[in-house]
Amino acid sequence: TSGIYSTLNGQYERHRYILNWDLYRNQSYAEMTMYPNDPDEKPMFMLTWPDIRTLNSGFSISDEFYMNERNTLRLLSKIALQRSGVESDFGLSTLQIYYPEMQKSAKRLVWNLTGRYQFKAGKWEFSAGGGYATRTPSPSEAYGYFLYNTFDGYDYLGNPGLKNESSAEANLAIGWKNNTLHVNAETTYFFFNDYIIGKPDENLHRMTIGAAGVKVYRNLPHASLLNTDLLLRYRFLDYYVWKNRFTYSLGRDNNKAPLPLVPPLSGASSVS
Repeated sequence: TSGIYSTLNGQYERHRYILNWDLYRNQSYAEMTMYPNDPDEKPMFMLTWPDIRTLNSGFSISDEFYMNERNTLRLLSKIALQRSGVESDFGLSTLQIYYPEMQKSAKRLVWNLTGRYQFKAGKWEFSAGGGYATRTPSPSEAYGYFLYNTFDGYDYLGNPGLKNESSAEANLAIGWKNNTLHVNAETTYFFFNDYIIGKPDENLHRMTIGAAGVKVYRNLPHASLLNTDLLLRYRFLDYYVWKNRFTYSLGRDNNKAPLPLVPPLSGASSVS
């Protein structure tokens, strides 16, 4: 991955502006060779990331409005144009076995708009926000070729015909802190349209020995995800911080079934 960016900061009265332009280029290449136990059989060679190239250019603007010492409003918007595709002719031909109409490259437009209000009173802090965003499929989701996922034991096949995923977000947070203790609780709700997820395809045969099957990335009509996060940070002996984070997540697809690979409970504790 390589890229450049340029940032312009400005301030007018109680507004603080940040304008940012960025450009990055990403190349994803991976191959796999499977050697059979029978020496008379030929090895099987695959490009699991068939020289995927991504070029992305985006422009963003943010405004932080200091209403007074207690109230702050932040607004952020961004728009980006992305071109992605497969440079390897061999990789393209193998993907075209499953997607005959697939083109070598595609262009996509993505954007987002978010806002957040923050209120401070003594040791307490409250915030509320929301937003809307779109995202393009990742290189694996669009062009991956039988990538094995150790979490669920499936081979994954990309889908270059995926639509952009979009999401609406709402969040609330409340926190309290003094010189030694910081407690923060936050709840975030996402509603997705064209949610990208891998679904089993019984018509495809696995490539990885021992895999449970093959999943193909598809768009679900919609899905939802609720995250509740509790953070506890305690400073002791002047130099050390004990940090604890606990998260509860609840994800559902368009049929109200649980979203895979979303742990309902997770936590972490560290001292630094």
